[in-house]
Amino acid sequence: MSIGLLIAGVLISWVVLAVVLFGGLSDKIGFGKAHITIAVIAIVFGVSFGYLGGTRLSEGSYPNQRCYVCRDNVESGYKINKMFSTYYCCEEHDDFAYELVGLTPAKSNRLADSYGHDEFDAVAAAEKIVKSKLKAPSAAEFCKHKEYTITCSGDTWTIKGYVDAPNSFGATMRNSFTVKITFTSSTKYTIDLCSIN
Repeated sequence: MSIGLLIAGVLISWVVLAVVLFGGLSDKIGFGKAHITIAVIAIVFGVSFGYLGGTRLSEGSYPNQRCYVCRDNVESGYKINKMFSTYYCCEEHDDFAYELVGLTPAKSNRLADSYGHDEFDAVAAAEKIVKSKLKAPSAAEFCKHKEYTITCSGDTWTIKGYVDAPNSFGATMRNSFTVKITFTSSTKYTIDLCSIN
């Protein structure tokens, strides 16, 4: 719950209710009861406003939702409510969930290129590239975000990590990979290197 939004909600609703309802209520139920009624309504509204507008993080399974970062289904991950918006993140992108609720440094403290891409954008692109090279991309499980090694030089990103994925015989193998991409616009990039071992 956001205390600031709760207080703002109580004050705003108190003023609006006092202006709109006070005259009619005080004539019908008396001056004292009108004040109490308006106060109770204002507090209920303020609590609702503070709760709905606050920031909350819930962990669970949201299979009908897509991860905000990689767009995969969130079989297991996080639901983030922040300022009347709802975001979902898979477990692989838990850092993004924690960043949204203020538990990790903000984007301004993270790597970024001239087009505004951050490390989450680079990792999402790298995972998409690696998936396109796998025999069974839907069964791929990438390392957690904190396990990646990510560097940025200008608009060129190098992402190193691993993926657990089935091979041609169906056995799950851990493969290390290195992907190097260069963003050429806010929506496009070139693949400079994709090495999977």
